[in-house]
Amino acid sequence: MTQDIILNEERAKLIHKLEALKKESANLFYKRDEMLTYEYPKLCSLYLNEIGQLKYDEFSLQVDIKILSLRLSLIQAYINRNEMPDHDAIEKQVQAEMEKYRMTLENMMKDIREAKEYLSAPLLSPEEARELKALYVILVKRLHPDINPNLSERDEELYIKAVAAYKSRDLVTLRQIMLLVDSFRTDDLPEDTLLDQIDKVQKTIDAIKERISELESQFPFNLRDKIYDREWIEKEQSLLKESISALTEKKRSIEQTILVYKTWKPESLS
Repeated sequence: MTQDIILNEERAKLIHKLEALKKESANLFYKRDEMLTYEYPKLCSLYLNEIGQLKYDEFSLQVDIKILSLRLSLIQAYINRNEMPDHDAIEKQVQAEMEKYRMTLENMMKDIREAKEYLSAPLLSPEEARELKALYVILVKRLHPDINPNLSERDEELYIKAVAAYKSRDLVTLRQIMLLVDSFRTDDLPEDTLLDQIDKVQKTIDAIKERISELESQFPFNLRDKIYDREWIEKEQSLLKESISALTEKKRSIEQTILVYKTWKPESLS
């Protein structure tokens, strides 16, 4: 009798721990989801509205100056040889350089897209791949609207998230969704299953915490406090405007020098 009481107490502790972990994992799941779905676009929009355009203007001027400097150096080379500059040949070289910048920017954007796709689709071990498929099959049976016509709005949303998680091979999210829709009562589970569930939920919690920590260290979340700090924004804007002003003046100076050089003629033609 005493042994049964002890076993029941231990079992109750396991059930209580599992339920607490499920609650914690659910809260973390929704925190991560809110960060990616709502906070990310808002923070990006705020940053671009306050800083982004100035950053673009600064970079655009830097490219312009590089192109103009190349044009100037090519003209200078002809002058140093006392030859009439071949402006058509110069223009071809300048256009080639401009094309190089364009292709570099396109390749950078391509790399960024591929990196995001890679990060959103983590590599899985064979065991994890089998678990992913098994969980998805169960979730489809429980949440597919064609199979379950009386789904709640919450379950329909979970089904959409399950499909997205399966496509991106996001096992952590799929496990979490499974926890949210699991129809088994924890007090009906055997002790070894309870222990296995506790282990899986704890791993899910650790994985989500790690992902949230990664997000917090990345743009735009690493600028969350600064984006809402008017003093920081105005300081950044001021620094960028100073840089743009200096670059604009440098660009104008190179353009004026080029105009002067274009009127130059070799001594034999003077």
